[in-house]
Amino acid sequence: MNNPWTAAASHKIVVCTECQRSKGSEKLGHFVIRQIQGNLKLTEQSISNAYQVSGHACLAGCKYPCTVAFLCDKKTNYLFGDVQTDS
Repeated sequence: MNNPWTAAASHKIVVCTECQRSKGSEKLGHFVIRQIQGNLKLTEQSISNAYQVSGHACLAGCKYPCTVAFLCDKKTNYLFGDVQTDS
């Protein structure tokens, strides 16, 4: 996955790729990344280009898998745990 700290996009969505809960044979984080990327492709191009979605090995939210961070330069950053998927 890409390094979330060097992206050119103004907003970053970073998903933990090591959360232990799994979706079939893969870790849940990889599934969540693909799901977010797919949903962004359905949005207006200018919105989709403003976001970079990537994975990071650990976001220190192990007690609440799957953990997702929302980052933006010069703005408050958010970390969410227990993120659910559509399926």
